[in-house]
Amino acid sequence: MKRLMVVILFLSGHFSVTSFQLFSLFGHAPSNLFSTIQPQSKIFGNKSPLCMKADESDAYNNSKCSKLGTLLQTTLRDCLLTIGLVAALSFSPGFASAEDQPQSRLPAGKQYWSIIQDGLPEERIAANKALMDYAVGTINNMYYDLSGGAYFQPLDFYIVWKDWLSRDRQMLETRDGAVEGLQWLVKQLNDPFSSYLTREQLRAELKPSNNGFLGLGVVVKSPNDSQDSFFFGANRAPVMASLPPELAKHSHQKLLDAAKVAKLPVVTAVIPDSPAERAGLVVGDRIIAVGEDRNLQSLDKFSSAENYFGYPDLTVAKPVYAGIEDGREVVVAYRPIRLQIPTLLTADTIFSPTEERLIGGNAIVHYELLHRTIFDPFSITEPDNAVGYIRLTRFSKAATAGFVEAVESLEKEGASSYIIDLRNNYGGVIQEAMLTASSLLKDPHAVLCFTLNSRGGFTPHDVEEYVVDKRYPGYLLSSEPKSTTLDQVRRESPEMFDENGINWSPPSAYASLREQRLKRGILPASRTASFTKKSKPIVLLINEGTASSAEVFASALRDNGRTVATIGTRTFGKGLIQHTFPMPDGGGLRLTVAEYLTPALKHVTFVGGARYDRSSGEFVSGGIRPDIYCGSRSGIPRNIGADFCVSEALDALDEANGSTVFY
Repeated sequence: MKRLMVVILFLSGHFSVTSFQLFSLFGHAPSNLFSTIQPQSKIFGNKSPLCMKADESDAYNNSKCSKLGTLLQTTLRDCLLTIGLVAALSFSPGFASAEDQPQSRLPAGKQYWSIIQDGLPEERIAANKALMDYAVGTINNMYYDLSGGAYFQPLDFYIVWKDWLSRDRQMLETRDGAVEGLQWLVKQLNDPFSSYLTREQLRAELKPSNNGFLGLGVVVKSPNDSQDSFFFGANRAPVMASLPPELAKHSHQKLLDAAKVAKLPVVTAVIPDSPAERAGLVVGDRIIAVGEDRNLQSLDKFSSAENYFGYPDLTVAKPVYAGIEDGREVVVAYRPIRLQIPTLLTADTIFSPTEERLIGGNAIVHYELLHRTIFDPFSITEPDNAVGYIRLTRFSKAATAGFVEAVESLEKEGASSYIIDLRNNYGGVIQEAMLTASSLLKDPHAVLCFTLNSRGGFTPHDVEEYVVDKRYPGYLLSSEPKSTTLDQVRRESPEMFDENGINWSPPSAYASLREQRLKRGILPASRTASFTKKSKPIVLLINEGTASSAEVFASALRDNGRTVATIGTRTFGKGLIQHTFPMPDGGGLRLTVAEYLTPALKHVTFVGGARYDRSSGEFVSGGIRPDIYCGSRSGIPRNIGADFCVSEALDALDEANGSTVFY
C-alpha cells in the first residue's frame, strides 16, 4: 500500500510541475488542451491539431504554439518513461519499504546458531543456504583470479553453486553439512590460499603457536590440503625425470620414485631459528614417516607440540637433482633421510641464552655485529669494516620498530655494510614490509610494488606513501640525514604540508603508467640506479621459504638497485594477498583479493599461460631468483659463524667495499 502511495505522489508531483509550466506559457489553462491532443500522423507532420489552430493566428500565437508543441511532446515522453520506471521500481525488492519487503533470511550471530540448535529441518536448511549465498556473493565480488579470468568467472561459479544446491540441498540440514558445503565451495576456486575457517579455527589462530608439526617449527600439509600442482606452481615446479639406472645401481640407499613421493605430505613453511631449520628442512621436502608410522593421511595427530618432547624420529624425502633444464631444476628421485630433531620445547632447555651470539633483538628481529679476519672470521677488530647482520623472521606490526632498533644499535657499533637475512620469512603484513623497505630508499618516487585487485584497480605504491606515515623512521643506512627523503617531498610538493598536518592523496588506481609518470613522477623500476658512496652496501639472503610480504621487501630493494647482491635460492613465489571476511556464523572466508607486481612490473606468481609448461604439464611460477646461488638444504646453523651463505654474503660485501662504486 505504501508503495502505491509513493507512486501516486510521484506522478502527481510530475504532472503538477508540467501544468504549472503550461499555465505560465498561456497565462490560463486552455479549455481544449487535452481534448485536442491526438497522435501525430503524416497529415499533420510534426504538428498537433492544436498547433494547426495556432498557426492560423498572429505571429505571437504562432511562437506560443511552437513552444507548446515542443513542451507537450517532451512532457508526454517523460511521463511515459516515468510511469514505466516507477512501475518497475515499485515492484522490485529494492524499492520496497522495510514493512513491505520480506525480512532477509540471512541469519547473523546468535540468530544463526539458535536456528541451527533449535530450528526445524527446513529452517536449518534455509539458514545454511543463506550462509552459503552470503559466501557466494562475497566470492563473486571480492575474489581476485590470478589467471585473469581463465580459471574463474562469476556466472559460471554461480551456476556451479546452484547445481550443487539442487543436488545436495539436504546436506544443509546439519552444521557439518554446511561446513562441508562451504569448504567445497571455496575448493572450486582452485586457489590453495583461499579457505573457509570455522569460528573454532579462527579462535585457534589467535592462540599462541603450538610450534607446528611435531613441535619442530615446521608447517606440513597433506597433498589434498596443499593442492599439489598449485603448491609446486608457487615454488617453481621441478622437472620430474626418470631415475638413471647408473644412479640407482651405485646409490647406497634405496631411492624413491618422484611420482610416488608426490603423494606424500609436503613442507610448506619453516619457522626461522627452529630445530627444523637447523636440521636442514626446507620448503618442498616430503615427510615419509614419523617413527614407524607411515599412515600420514591425517596430520591432526601430529600437529600439537604438547604431545612431543624430546627427539621425534622423522623420515624425510629430499630431492636428488640432475642439473638444470630450461632454467628449471631436474629431479630424478628422492633420497630418504632419517632424522632425530629436538622439538622447540626440548631445544629451549638445551641451548643456554649465554651461548647466544646475538647482541640484541627478539623473536621477530635479531641482529649481530660481524667482522672477518684471518684468525677469526667473525671477530670484531676494526669497527670501520664491521658488518651488521639483521634477521627479519616475519613482518608483524612490530617489524619496522625492531628493524630500526637493530640499525641504531649496529650503527653505534660502527657497522659499515649490512646483511639482511630473509630466509624462511613467510611474510606477514604487506604494509609493514613496504614501510621497512621505504626507509632504505632515498627517492620518494621509487616504487615499492604495484597491486592489482578484483575490480580492475592497478595501484602503484611508492616511497612517498610511507614517508608521510607517522611511523616512518627516516632514511636509514646512509651517511645522509634521516630527513633527506622527507625534505625532498617538502620541496617538490609544498602544498601537501600545512598547519593541520600532511594532506597526502594516493595515486589513482585507474590511471595509466604514462599518467602516473606525468602527474606524480612514478616509473617502473630498473636495476640500474644512481649509485652513491653515501649509501651503505646491503646484501639480502633469501631461500625457498621467503614468501609473500618478504618477497615484496626483497624485490623493492633489488629492483631499485639498492642491493649489492641477493644470495640464496629462488623464493617461494607467492605474490597474492589474502583478506579474511567475517561470516554470519562467526567463521571467516579467507580469499585472495589482490596480487602484487614487483617494481619492475614482474609477476612473482605468474598468471595465465605463462604459468603453464606444455612440455611437462606442470604449473610454473616465478619467485625471485638470486644473483648468487647458495642452498640451505644442509641447515641454517644457530652459530652465524658456521653459516656458509653468510660467508658468501661477506665475500660479496668485500668486493663492493673494494671497488670504487657503492650502492
